[in-house]
Amino acid sequence: MSLRSRARFFLPKNPFASFSLTSGWIRKIRETRITKNRVPIRNLSPEDREKRLHYWKRMEHQNALIGILVLAFLIMDAVIYPDMLAVIGSTGAGLFVGAHWYYAHRMCQLLENVS
Repeated sequence: MSLRSRARFFLPKNPFASFSLTSGWIRKIRETRITKNRVPIRNLSPEDREKRLHYWKRMEHQNALIGILVLAFLIMDAVIYPDMLAVIGSTGAGLFVGAHWYYAHRMCQLLENVS
């Protein structure tokens, strides 16, 4: 068996296909996109509104608990084991979690105040 025939065995049949193993997964994900429809909150049914409100309240509580955990790590990094790099990392994580908490809190406010 020549080197050329061995190399052809490993090359993809379609020359435009990617060599990576995940290219098939990426192609499937791209082909099965879910279309996003923006619907005003006023147009939602009461059941759908309650379902979304329940979801966002759960997200708000989860992010608050994660925020408390990050705050505990921040205090531990600053007071118990002083490490400036860890304090910077914990502050960044706190800002990230705080932004997610605020978004969930704001979504709860919007869903509760619909008339």
